[in-house]
Amino acid sequence: MHCRSRVTDRHGLYTTDGSQLHAATIRAAHTGVERDIDMVHLSVRDMVANLCHAHMGKITREFDLDNGFWRTAHYDEAGRYADDIMCDWRRHGGATFESLHDIVSDYTRTIQDTADRMPDRVLRGGDWKFTPEYGTAPKSIYPPSHPPEYTYGEGHGVVPDGITHPLMAHLASSEPCPLKGGGSVCVGATPHRLAGCGTCVPFAPYEAARPACRLESHDTTDTRKANAILEMVDEMDLRLAFLCEDGARHSLLVSGDGLDMPLVYRRADAIAERFGTPLDCLVTDSESLHEMLYDDAAGNDAKRIIRCGRPLAGAISGPPGGCVPPRPAAMSRGDMLHNMDRHGFEMIVPRAYPDRSKVRAEYTITGAHFSIEPRWYITGFAVMLCKGGINWHLMLYLARTYGYEGTLYGMLEELARNGRGPGWPLSALRRSGAEPVPTEPDTVREALAVYGC
Repeated sequence: MHCRSRVTDRHGLYTTDGSQLHAATIRAAHTGVERDIDMVHLSVRDMVANLCHAHMGKITREFDLDNGFWRTAHYDEAGRYADDIMCDWRRHGGATFESLHDIVSDYTRTIQDTADRMPDRVLRGGDWKFTPEYGTAPKSIYPPSHPPEYTYGEGHGVVPDGITHPLMAHLASSEPCPLKGGGSVCVGATPHRLAGCGTCVPFAPYEAARPACRLESHDTTDTRKANAILEMVDEMDLRLAFLCEDGARHSLLVSGDGLDMPLVYRRADAIAERFGTPLDCLVTDSESLHEMLYDDAAGNDAKRIIRCGRPLAGAISGPPGGCVPPRPAAMSRGDMLHNMDRHGFEMIVPRAYPDRSKVRAEYTITGAHFSIEPRWYITGFAVMLCKGGINWHLMLYLARTYGYEGTLYGMLEELARNGRGPGWPLSALRRSGAEPVPTEPDTVREALAVYGC
């Protein structure tokens, strides 16, 4: 697995840009705000993957050999652990960095300790078999079964029915088990097999229906914060402004020709800091707003804020069509491949994408940053920025909201060095105080040449 630079040799919880998760994001995630949950989940998933990659590989290998599965996507396993962690934290922990970090640390220690007690297994060249239909897998389980694609957020809105991750189910079992201490590990014992009885814990718990997670109560009409936002709108003489309240997070859309975007960002950030809850701000001009409101793809955040929010200044008729924006973190592999292809980043894969939704380039790019595939979040990022018909107001908004503003800044600087960078978005990032995160220049230059950007 190729770990992104932001997680290498780090033992904390970080955004895509490598900065520590903001306390306001953690509090909003704890109350159940979807996009904050997604950001926290990504940080948890990366921490688990960074600290436990080898240990998860050891555990899943033994589980697969016992049960006839064969998995190669260990980052999906980190996601499943992250789902359980998020559920435990939201159900039993506090809305603080320390509480979240303690729970993540407990899980990673358990994973590491369990893997360390397992026997080492060496698979040599003659132990493998390959066919075009099933790929490469150990001969002892050929033909292997492949688990269903990991569905992002299995644990976001639900809690485990008891303890359902195979590792945790085994550790919670009342059966005698040498992995729980006090004995040597027998050959063949795994975290998923009840030692001594030969019973396998099935893969099915990942698919099981689970009851809804208990949401903490929270004030959805924070009048002091709303009044501060209204005061900001009045002072800046904004012609059009809508405010959407989503629990602990507020979303503000402002539109006007000639707006000073970095100034609006600074004012919004000051309000968010004052009240300790997130405030995302979509700054548009009349042309970009019109494009988003009459877009025939899936919904977007401009439609969402206007449809679900309340006007603070000006008025506009409700946008046509669906308004719910895509959830970048939850895009399936098929949806990602389909939409990257639509936006100019073609890959050599089967091109049959039945019933796939149309997602804008800006959300597809954001989805790429929730993946572990460098071809998506470096090469695809560069190509789609050049060929995807970007609405830069929306692109800057999503980068700020999902914690990759510095990454976007670094990529735009590299594109500019190759004569491809858009001028005013780069200037807006510079003036807003963003710190550029370096990308991989050779990879970007090669991508631009290959894809004719």
